[in-house]
Amino acid sequence: MAFPPHRSSQTPLRSPARLMTLATYILGSWLLLGCNMIKLHQDHVVNSLRSEGIQSHTISLTSGKMRYFSGGNGFPIVFIHGFGGNASQTWRTQMVHFSKSYRVFAPDIYWFGESQPNNKQVVGTPADQADAIAELLDRHGIAKAHVVGVSFGGYISLAFAIRHPQKVERLVAVDSAGIEPTTAEREKMMKAFAYAKGSLADLLIPKSTQDLEKFLSKVFYKPHPIPGFALEPTLKQIFWKNKEQREQIALFLTGNFIKAEQLKGIQKPTAVFWGQHDPLLLPSMGQRLAQSIPKAQFRIFKESGHMPMLEENKLFNAALSNFLQSPPLSATASR
Repeated sequence: MAFPPHRSSQTPLRSPARLMTLATYILGSWLLLGCNMIKLHQDHVVNSLRSEGIQSHTISLTSGKMRYFSGGNGFPIVFIHGFGGNASQTWRTQMVHFSKSYRVFAPDIYWFGESQPNNKQVVGTPADQADAIAELLDRHGIAKAHVVGVSFGGYISLAFAIRHPQKVERLVAVDSAGIEPTTAEREKMMKAFAYAKGSLADLLIPKSTQDLEKFLSKVFYKPHPIPGFALEPTLKQIFWKNKEQREQIALFLTGNFIKAEQLKGIQKPTAVFWGQHDPLLLPSMGQRLAQSIPKAQFRIFKESGHMPMLEENKLFNAALSNFLQSPPLSATASR
């Protein structure tokens, strides 16, 4: 970073105008650094994945252009990220770990990361997203895969199993959306995110840096603070990207849930993983989700909030690996 030239003691920088100029310069430099840091971080993640043999690709599907990461050999696993971030930020650790034994795929879902549908009016519902991912697998000649999704991605993974059951070998829903909260659960969730005043869109897409700080302080069990100067760029470049379309998705999620009979129709071996301290989607919802799927087992991660694959990545990877390699559970044994 360049600074103004040194001034001799005979011309001190003391006038209000000069002080204001310097303050503006420094503030602008810090904001620019914040913007650059986000891009540098994203580039670093992509480069680190590339060094592990996991490449970034963009494919033109019938519905739009989708960016995805893939690498490794073996039986395919599809990792589906949620409402915040993108594939590389969410699943970096899992892609590296599982690419040693599996062929991994992690797409940026539509309106997130670098993926966009052809039609700007497409909401990007779980059904839309699931069908696009199904086509992605078809393009690679993949008939069946393990499917793992977190949060909104968990809802997409459930929709995928309902709409494309022949393509699913095993299903994993992590702190998943899609199941309707009870009145008590809804009140508890909204109390935890009081700044949103009951609006799911304002909860998931914070209106200010102050709200963003509150959101991040809640969704992780262990604090994950980001520098103050990076808050505004983070808000604008990540949370506000495709803001109008994301608001439409949040509106859809507010009133559309998976029906009980649809969950009962999922006959694939299923694991429901949940962070014990998740205030966004409560563990009680995870328990009900597991109880609604005939061949489901339920696993709690005791030191995680909404993102156990990030907060307890080693334990998460071990649990996922064990589930994928274990014999199928009977409906009775899964409880």
